Amino acid sequence: MHLIPAIDLLNGTFVRLRKGDYQDVTDYGDPMEWAMKFVSQGASHLHIVDLDAARQMGDNNEVISRLIGELSRYKVRIDVGGGIRSIERAKQLQDLGVDRIVVGSKAISSEDFARSLASALPEKVWIGLDYRRVEGKILCAIEGWTMDSDLTLEVALERFVTDGVAGFVLTDISRDGMLAGPDIDTLSLAGKIISGRCELIASGGVSRLEDLDLLAAEVGAKALYGVISGRAIAEGRLDLAEGSRRCAAYE
Repeated sequence: MHLIPAIDLLNGTFVRLRKGDYQDVTDYGDPMEWAMKFVSQGASHLHIVDLDAARQMGDNNEVISRLIGELSRYKVRIDVGGGIRSIERAKQLQDLGVDRIVVGSKAISSEDFARSLASALPEKVWIGLDYRRVEGKILCAIEGWTMDSDLTLEVALERFVTDGVAGFVLTDISRDGMLAGPDIDTLSLAGKIISGRCELIASGGVSRLEDLDLLAAEVGAKALYGVISGRAIAEGRLDLAEGSRRCAAYE
């Protein structure tokens, strides 16, 4: 199990949104400075979300390219998600050196696209399932979290796990940036549905070392490839170095 710092990019800067709200933004500044800080604290992975691309309002390719170029010497694994709506775009990111291509909206709206992408880029494609509870259902959100689809999380997991994807990144939108703790029940359900057939990364609400202990105990360190945290690490609420040591020890 790995503790993975997140850098969300908006207009070239490192930001965090609360519950995916583009009107509720905290700006942390230069993403390169933060990436190097995370590496110095022991990060072996980095999760990048291009918020501009997710809204189809440009992209942060230049920043992503610089981050990958600088971090390559440290052998840091890079995930990138946000606005990946074509195989060409995914291959472009792969050519930049991205380790995992995280696809959300386009995969949810087109299962054929997800299957084709997984076939074109074996072991590279992860499905980002960002979800909200709506009238008792767990629905996958699309278009940069601005809309809810009709697809439930349970159906999405069953569908994509058979389509050759390498893994899933699950994000509880209601907890994202809120320091509210992880959604143990849904993550446990996801682990059971996947049942070791591919990997799982948890995101949303992880803000304390105790949250990592809880995830390892209740969901299972073997069921989780990693845990993403953004705001809590950036604000010093979750010690990255100690968290990384704990995650390694769970195994």
